[in-house]
Amino acid sequence: MKLFRLLPLLALAALPALADAPLRIVKSDTGYRFSAKTKSSEYAFEVPGKTIRTSEKDHRIFAMIDGAMLQVLRVPASAGTEEEALAAHRQTESAFLEKSGATVSESSHCASLAVPHAAWQAELADVSVSRYLTVKIDETILVLVVASNVTTPSGVADKQMDSICSTFQR
Repeated sequence: MKLFRLLPLLALAALPALADAPLRIVKSDTGYRFSAKTKSSEYAFEVPGKTIRTSEKDHRIFAMIDGAMLQVLRVPASAGTEEEALAAHRQTESAFLEKSGATVSESSHCASLAVPHAAWQAELADVSVSRYLTVKIDETILVLVVASNVTTPSGVADKQMDSICSTFQR
């Protein structure tokens, strides 16, 4: 899989995350558990999969799990309510993605998630699809992106985003 083809859809306009304890990735019975403690809270979620390769660059964690790319980062949140901060981030991110040639649309992946969040997807025709989930954590926006391209096995990225949404804890 060519990572560079996914990068335009992986929140490249984001600012560096605020410093916290590092993100932990631990093997679980069904895949991998991601967790972190922030200055005043914690968050965790699970991603199904058998194989993982990770890297870090510019305060972003990348995890290639069974052919789909997961990106995890935190960016400063704008002022306002939780919903206003999420909407402002989505608007900024969507504008960047559309400038990059992506089509941005609604996503129903996280419709049952109990915490306030924003979810959408961006598609570069015949290249890749990225599924976004954002949640406000402290004074930041946690951005989770699961991206797939034409070589990603069918359904893997959708299953991963569904798992993130169903296991997300804050």
